[in-house]
Amino acid sequence: MRFLFLLLMAAFSPLLGLAQTDFVPGTYELADGTKGTGLLSYENGAKATLLLKDLKADPTTKAGKKGQEFPAGKVRSFTVAGDHYVMLHSVKLDSGMPFSTMSLKNNFGKVLLDGKLELTEFDLTEMLHTSHSRDQFGSNNSPRQAVNSKAYLLRRQGEDEAFSIPVVGKKYREVLTSFLAGRPDLIKKVGSKPTTQEDLLDLIKAYNAGQ
Repeated sequence: MRFLFLLLMAAFSPLLGLAQTDFVPGTYELADGTKGTGLLSYENGAKATLLLKDLKADPTTKAGKKGQEFPAGKVRSFTVAGDHYVMLHSVKLDSGMPFSTMSLKNNFGKVLLDGKLELTEFDLTEMLHTSHSRDQFGSNNSPRQAVNSKAYLLRRQGEDEAFSIPVVGKKYREVLTSFLAGRPDLIKKVGSKPTTQEDLLDLIKAYNAGQ
């Protein structure tokens, strides 16, 4: 069932890009309040981890080569290349197809929009290994050894659980309209399937702005 889920997510829900495998300069905040800067890299999945290299570490030493590992549960947030990531306590993934649900604990999501509703991108790269895929809006990705597939997640301000927006079937409208409850004007704009990324962003922006 897990394999079927991953196939469905690969086929229907990726937002494509390059997997982060290199260390890049960034800032971080740990769950205990510790803040700092360094060279950062991260992985999502069952063993989601933030990797940190001290900028002053000798690159020939173990610490300089591999960096220090922080399980996602010990990380509050980090920022790299202008992108801000937060730790998601609970991630509920669902493509909308039968038998395509999965729950994960303590993973990272890139914040796209903040406010009453938080919209994040969730990286599925560590769980998907395929050479080709199509994103949920119909764009092709050139063949790669590993495809960086991402799904949209929504969560309400102050809540731990983040839910993916299904991209096929009736669940797309059901999930999205449940988050837009109280805004019948916006619910009217939600179709039965995804249209464009911009339309989704505009809906969440309008909800957060109360417009």
